Amino acid sequence: MSAWGRRLLRSKSMADEHSEPGGMKVLRLYSDALGESRFETTTMPMALKELAPPAAPFRVSDPRPAQNYVILEIGAEWRGAVPHPSPARMMAFSLSGSTRVTASSGESHTFAAGDCLLHDDTSGKGHSTEVISDVPARWGIYPPPKLGQVRRRDVPDGSDPGFGRCPLPT
Repeated sequence: MSAWGRRLLRSKSMADEHSEPGGMKVLRLYSDALGESRFETTTMPMALKELAPPAAPFRVSDPRPAQNYVILEIGAEWRGAVPHPSPARMMAFSLSGSTRVTASSGESHTFAAGDCLLHDDTSGKGHSTEVISDVPARWGIYPPPKLGQVRRRDVPDGSDPGFGRCPLPT
């Protein structure tokens, strides 16, 4: 089977896995009351709407603010083993490559192109991230965290809070 054929099959399975009658399933990473990062599945409501007449109606979510976004690329050799909380509440969409995110609770999920993750663990123990593909992982993130928002001095042991080679002020 051609790569295009495999891609079509994967797209169909991803759509089936992340779709339900009332909306789209989204994986949410959050901090519980004890500061432990955990995953949960939540639903982004969607309704059948005429968005581009005369095209047939299709399912659409309510508008969300998205004034700015960033595309980030994480090299295939990158390992963000140091747990860190998300620098801001943000929605991340995997564009290419494959990434594993492990919550401080020990649960992990693998993300590939087409997957999304709502980063909501802005406090507590956080999560770790690693690229597990042979190619860089690219993510679209909105809204982007403010550059330099997390500083090395904000991490108890002063180590890299999981942003790899990203220069952080001290």
